[in-house]
Amino acid sequence: MAVATSLDDGVIATAGTDGCLVTRQLSSGDKIGVFCMQHGPGAENAFGGVAQAYSESVPILVVPAGYPRRLAHYYPNFNSTLNMQHITKWAEPVTMGRAVPEILRRAFFQLRNGRGGPVLLEVPVDVMGDDVPEDWTYVPAFKARSAPDPADVATAAEVLAAASNPVIYAGQGVHYAEAWPELKALAERWNIPVTTSLEGKSAFPETHPLALGSGGRANPRPVKQFLEEADVILGIGCSFALTAFGVAMPRGKTIIHATLDPMDLNKDVPAAYTLTGDAKLTVDILNQAMDAL
Repeated sequence: MAVATSLDDGVIATAGTDGCLVTRQLSSGDKIGVFCMQHGPGAENAFGGVAQAYSESVPILVVPAGYPRRLAHYYPNFNSTLNMQHITKWAEPVTMGRAVPEILRRAFFQLRNGRGGPVLLEVPVDVMGDDVPEDWTYVPAFKARSAPDPADVATAAEVLAAASNPVIYAGQGVHYAEAWPELKALAERWNIPVTTSLEGKSAFPETHPLALGSGGRANPRPVKQFLEEADVILGIGCSFALTAFGVAMPRGKTIIHATLDPMDLNKDVPAAYTLTGDAKLTVDILNQAMDAL
């Protein structure tokens, strides 16, 4: 069974009978996938898909039905809000129809801003017949972008420009920020080879002379060789998370870490220099700082 709906900010809805979520970065987060399922077995079987979306920082709206409010916390009924709050960016129940405008405002702001991840709105079956406010006009959520400290950018620019063998490691943050032209300009202007994570694959043209390939559980030889020989590694839109499906950063390298989420900084890979902000804004400002050297 598939469910489809839409809202003014281009939301599309998809659902699968097996409860699995299949998401791709096809719109850089401009269109948010919506997954709806029945309460009980439907929500229970969707758990693994929601967890995967969470681990891959994919924004998706999860709308499970819930048991009637009088049974929502009754053992052993599966409560999606409680059981999935640790694998979602935001989770709350829809307790009454008139709360829908406020709940959707919060949900889509979370989906459109910051690090990606699933947002869950559980709808108890006895709430589905409630009326929403008659005068409600849906207002699409806005995006609030941030840029790194100019002083940090200036320092990073000096370090990168002085590097003998720099390498850029691009992650999926480049896709979500649509920072492809800025990344390409940086690599070409300073002749810096580029590799990507699996999620960041194609963030840099793969037929480009500076493209090393995309790394994961298996890595192309150029990826390993250039990273081993690098003195400075610039990570853009990546978490540098330690995972069997990621590129392992060699020790002893000077790391410049540009990420939207400060929770990533110094978590798995020690960074000498950090840039916190939207990838497109960050690389654009970094290009300007390096051109001014």
